[in-house]
Amino acid sequence: MRRVVLVALTLLLLSGTLAVAPGQETLPRASWGLHGAIALPVGPSHGLDPGYQGTAFVEVPWPRAFRALRLEAIYAAVPFPAGTASDSLGQPLGELDGTVRLRAIAVNLIVRRSDRSVRPYLVAGAGVFRVNYRTEGPRTEVVTSAAVTRVGGNAGLGLETSLRRVSLFAEARYHTVLHRGEQEELRLVPVTFGLRVR
Repeated sequence: MRRVVLVALTLLLLSGTLAVAPGQETLPRASWGLHGAIALPVGPSHGLDPGYQGTAFVEVPWPRAFRALRLEAIYAAVPFPAGTASDSLGQPLGELDGTVRLRAIAVNLIVRRSDRSVRPYLVAGAGVFRVNYRTEGPRTEVVTSAAVTRVGGNAGLGLETSLRRVSLFAEARYHTVLHRGEQEELRLVPVTFGLRVR
């Protein structure tokens, strides 16, 4: 988490010193978009299987055209082997399937090049996560744990290209969700593809 905070602060400080490209002094309008794809567990989350993440967002230029704030609503589901179900006599009934479910609101700073057709950008920020666990047995018994509110951060890189009012992009980020109570720290690397409409 310290590394994510350091990246976010560095990004904020350095972005204030970048020069504005010619013709970019006028701020573009706010935009919205969607992105999603695979979420790869790393670090202490190695017991989890690859899952998926979907995100809806609104992006507002701040305070220059090359820098923006992005407000994101995130949903992620990451499966894991939950063990074996047994009856009252101890006889195995079958495998239990488990899923870690995350819902989050995050605020990110985006810093992008504005003078190229394919624009690289940096992204970093923090958010509040609601995390719970869901297990399903062989006879469709479903058990869902109480959701726990946790904090987390992220940092990553992306590439973007525009077609008129629509921008297509791909990005990879490192997410850390801090532990709380009996829930362990989660670390994910979502590799996502999306579009942004201005």
